[in-house]
Amino acid sequence: MDEIVKEPAWWREYVATPEKDRGIPWCKLRAGITPADTIFLERIVEQGDGRELETAAGILRDMLRGRFPAIMSRREDLARTLLAIARNGYPDGARARTAFSLLIAADREAASRLIESINFSRGFPTEYGQTVASQLAWLDTDASLGKLHDLLAAQDEPRIAIKRRTIRYVSVEELGKRWQRDHDLFTLNWLDIEWLHSIYEGYPLELVIAIMGPPQDAGRGYANYVSREGPQLGFGVGQDGKIYSWKLK
Repeated sequence: MDEIVKEPAWWREYVATPEKDRGIPWCKLRAGITPADTIFLERIVEQGDGRELETAAGILRDMLRGRFPAIMSRREDLARTLLAIARNGYPDGARARTAFSLLIAADREAASRLIESINFSRGFPTEYGQTVASQLAWLDTDASLGKLHDLLAAQDEPRIAIKRRTIRYVSVEELGKRWQRDHDLFTLNWLDIEWLHSIYEGYPLELVIAIMGPPQDAGRGYANYVSREGPQLGFGVGQDGKIYSWKLK
């Protein structure tokens, strides 16, 4: 029997909100998203269409990027679901492309393995060739960059323009290890770009410590990660251990 998945109370209103107006609602919403809400969003990615599919995928992508607790507890299950969808139609199916985009965030290695047996040495329709090329560039593994080369070499005019990473992808976990070893500003900035700028008010400090180790300067109500060059990432922390403010200064 299929598991009964309840629609979150906030879902309909959020979907109806124009994307340009979602900034404040998202800031209010994200700390309260539950694992049950995450399961609902997964079902939309599996079965939904149109605006609902785009909205669910966008929320899950932001949650994965910010390493929200509500999704990290389901990350492996989500990755398996996304891989199954992507296998059934990537790169030509729209739902499969959506799933693959999320799979990059959920399990980069699985996404890289998936494309190894796919032929990209062919012309792609203009309506989604750019999307596929951008996904391969963003995946940024040796396999994906090789497939990107094949795709671009096979295209007729108009040519596809790709925005590539200026430096190769490094996981947040690896960046955390580099920070704990070097305490350098470059890595601190990189962690902010790849992860920390996506956290929210109410995010548990313990999850930051799990990646970056203990802060160099901490006391009642604050925790600062200080680079050897001087600039620091400062967190305001409540008595419950939850972050209520943060700033790279």
